[in-house]
Amino acid sequence: MKKGNGILIVIAIIGLIFGWLIVSSPQPNASTEQPKTTSGEIKPEWLYNDSAPFVGSNDAQLKIVVFSDYQCPYCKVFHDNMKSVISENQGNIKLIHRNLIVHPTATLLAQAVEAANLQGKFEQMDNAIFDKNPDPTEDSLVNLAKEIGLDETKFKNDLNSDQVKKRIDQDSQDASSLGLQGTPSVFLNGSTVDDPSQISTLVKSALNK
Repeated sequence: MKKGNGILIVIAIIGLIFGWLIVSSPQPNASTEQPKTTSGEIKPEWLYNDSAPFVGSNDAQLKIVVFSDYQCPYCKVFHDNMKSVISENQGNIKLIHRNLIVHPTATLLAQAVEAANLQGKFEQMDNAIFDKNPDPTEDSLVNLAKEIGLDETKFKNDLNSDQVKKRIDQDSQDASSLGLQGTPSVFLNGSTVDDPSQISTLVKSALNK
C-alpha cells in the first residue's frame, strides 16, 4: 500500500469516528419550558392555596391551576387561550395562578403581579405584563402599576415585601413537591394536563360530561 493512500484511510477512519460521536451524543432539549412532572403524587394542598390569585368564579365547576413564568413564551400562549376560554364559559371556570420561575428575570414580574393582587388587581397586572412584555425593572413596573390605577406608594412598598416574596416562595415549594420542571404546568380539577395548548378542547369536554 502506498504511504499516501494509508494516510487517507487513517483520516477517513478518524472522520467516521468523529461523526459517530456527534450523532450519538445527547442533544440539548429544544424546549426546556414544556410541562414536565416527575412526581407521581398530586396532593390538593400543593395545587390550591387560599392566598393565590385567581380569575373567574370562586365556586366554578372547573378549577384550573397553572404554574407560570412571565417570560415563558408558552405561558403567553396559554394565557391568551385562557382569556378566550374564560370569556366563553363565564361562571364555570376558576383559573388559579401559581408562580414557577424559569427565567430569573421573571422574578420581579411575578412580584409585581402579587403586589397588584394585594390591591385587588391581579387580572389587570397579569394581562398587562403578558400583553405589553415590560422590561423587568422597578421603574417600568411602577409605570405599569400607575397605568392600571394602582396606588403607587403601596405598590412600591409591596413589590419587594416579605409578604410577596413568601407568596412566590410557597409556589416554588409546591411546584417542587409536585416535581414540576417546566412552564406552563397545568392541572384541571386536580389532574395533570399533558398538553396545555389543548385546554379549550379539554374544558369543553369536561363541561359536557
